[in-house]
Parts: sequence; C-alpha cells; structure tokens
Amino acid sequence: MKNLEAAKDYLKQLFQQREQARQTLTDNAQMMGMAMTPDQIEREVEQIIAPFAIPMKDMVRILSHDGGSKNLEAAKDYLAQLFQQCVQLEQQGYSQQQVELAMTPFTINMDKLVSTVAQTGGANRLKELLDSMK
Repeated sequence: MKNLEAAKDYLKQLFQQREQARQTLTDNAQMMGMAMTPDQIEREVEQIIAPFAIPMKDMVRILSHDGGSKNLEAAKDYLAQLFQQCVQLEQQGYSQQQVELAMTPFTINMDKLVSTVAQTGGANRLKELLDSMK
C-alpha cells in the first residue's frame, strides 16, 4: 500500500508542477505581449517538465525494490527542489540557457538518478550522492 501511495503522491506533485509551469509560461507571455496557443503552451510545458519527470517504467522499477516508496519519495523530493530552484532563477530573469548552466553542478541526470534509487537503500544512496556534490 505504501508504494501505491508514493506513486499517487509523486503523480500529484508532477501535476502541480505542470500547472505551475503552465501558469508561469502564460504570465511571461502576457508580460512580453505575446499570445501563445494552448498547443504551444502544452509543448513548452512538456519541455520544461521533462527533466523533472520520472518516466512511468522507471517509477515502477524504483517501486519494485525493498523500500521503494522511500526511494521514490527521495527522488521526488530531489526533483521538486531542483524544479523550484530553476523556477526561481527564471523568475529572476535568467534565460533558460543561463538556468541550465547554473544548475549543472547540482543536477543528476535522470538515468543516474533512477539507477541510484532503483535498488534497496536507494534513498540513502541518493543522499550520499547529493552530499558528495556539495
């Protein structure tokens, strides 16, 4: 049951991040006097969210190990913090390229993140990895 709750919690957070990205895009377009179609907004949202979204097959892989719910929670928290930091930089006026450059030293690519947490003790391994990046 913990794994199901962890998956639902992760998907809820992902939905909220999509909504936040959608709102930010709409606000930025309005401030710049640009009009975006709903299709344009959705394509942009997908591009923004992709680096912060664990693919469904990988989420199942993470949950299939002992402590899977804790491992998914750790990955979710890491991605949420990363997303919020990127949003804050963009709100301060940094370009997408500048944000990516600034965040590179603190970013774990998705394959590495999944391989780290998709094993028993993954949450602890992720913490160790993050600590080594400081």
